[in-house]
Amino acid sequence: MQRTGAPIDEIHLEEEIVHEEMHHAAIDLEICMFVAMCAFAFPVRQLTVYLFTRLTERTWSMKFDDYYDLLLTVLVAWWVERFYTLSHTESTNKLIATTPEEIFMYKVIQGINSGEFHFDFLLASVAGMFWLRVLLMLKLTKTFGPMIKIITTMLGELATFSMLWVIQLFIFACLGTLIFADIPEFDNFYDTMVMLFETSMGEWDLNIYNDLVLGKEVGEVYHILVIILNLILLLNLVIAILSETYARFSRLKLGLYYDGVVDAIPSYKYDKRYGAMICAVPPFNVIMIPFTPLFYCIKNPKRLRTVNKYLSMFAYAPIACIMTVIFTVVNVLLMPPAYVFAVIHKIKLVVAPRIYRSRSDLIKDLIFFIFFGVGLLSLSQFTDAYYFMKHLFYWNAQKLDGTKVDSISIAAFSKLEEIVKRETTQLHGEDSKTDYKMPTINLIKILREELEIQRCIQTLIFGKFLPSHDFKGKVITHVEKTPAIAANANEPKSIATESPLTRIKIFNLIKKVI
Repeated sequence: MQRTGAPIDEIHLEEEIVHEEMHHAAIDLEICMFVAMCAFAFPVRQLTVYLFTRLTERTWSMKFDDYYDLLLTVLVAWWVERFYTLSHTESTNKLIATTPEEIFMYKVIQGINSGEFHFDFLLASVAGMFWLRVLLMLKLTKTFGPMIKIITTMLGELATFSMLWVIQLFIFACLGTLIFADIPEFDNFYDTMVMLFETSMGEWDLNIYNDLVLGKEVGEVYHILVIILNLILLLNLVIAILSETYARFSRLKLGLYYDGVVDAIPSYKYDKRYGAMICAVPPFNVIMIPFTPLFYCIKNPKRLRTVNKYLSMFAYAPIACIMTVIFTVVNVLLMPPAYVFAVIHKIKLVVAPRIYRSRSDLIKDLIFFIFFGVGLLSLSQFTDAYYFMKHLFYWNAQKLDGTKVDSISIAAFSKLEEIVKRETTQLHGEDSKTDYKMPTINLIKILREELEIQRCIQTLIFGKFLPSHDFKGKVITHVEKTPAIAANANEPKSIATESPLTRIKIFNLIKKVI
């Protein structure tokens, strides 16, 4: 009994393994399907962009990306249809497939094995198109956009070249099929084309002509002509074409980037009345569909701007929540090293105390942080998350793009105040209680003279040596060998040592403020 029972146990064990693998594969495939259903947001975006351009009276036309998104959506819809159709049929193997997901997986395997429906082709197409969609999304980036533009141009020129290449392959294939029909490699037109393609890629064998009736030399001459034309002439031609294309476009990378941006502006430039329709990215743009009729119903411009503002915040809320969660997780992960570095910093302050704090206060601060620092850092996570979320919704937040903000030094303002005081004192006397007021034009003229702006411009143009004629046409009888700008004794030190370009910047900024 034990001998006959052992194989049955092995069969049951194999069925359990197959059932478990079928279950996991079905769950994974269902998860992939739900992720792929995000493609349904692409046609929604096309609809909202079309309505947005109609409301804002802008131009819009279907582009390659739009047709591509429609094709991807159709394939995903076909996948969903296959899932719900096959999963609701009756199982033909109750031992392996019992749940709807397992039935779907079992039917897919049966269809692939029988050739009835190749679901693997559909799955491969969707996966490949999703990755290609990621590549298309990079077209508007400054780093990858120009490169993608160059590649697409190269593909177009390669397609033109391929027409000539295929025609000459057809010529040699026809000649070989008719002349060398007694050789197996030239038995039919397809095999001949494959053999000639391999030859053009650098793989050939002249020994196939050893048994040729016409003579080995005839076949070798034929094959050498194919090699010379394809491997030497046409291959180098296509390399030269692609090199010329890259050299031509590599100098225009910035222009290619802005060309893509300008092309997308009519459809995606924000509008204060209807911008909420397009500000949400897929798949979150689906949530804006129920609110689209509001933009047609509201006619008051002020009320329309208010509604658009709050709808934009609502559309941005999912992304803000995701970014806040990521921010909080990173903050929590950085808490232990932050605590250690803070303790080390406070120990350094105790060892080398500052003048404004006593050693005893620093020691108390250190002991307090050692015992309560972890709790304080934990509580700060809530305030950090709150302010992070709050600043995400600021409309007039300064862009953190790393650009240097123009600033005016305190010495420059002191210089301006000194000029105003001096001029108003001359007008009203030293004992006058009148506020410092003077015409702005006079102030700008005096400031220009005090900062020697004309001399700064001359220095920037001609360097340390002044020209033989000044800007007014007056002849200078000698050539001065002076520093760029001489420092006046009355000027603040920072102004006196400023470079000519910095002085001009300070003057322009103060002039703009005035």
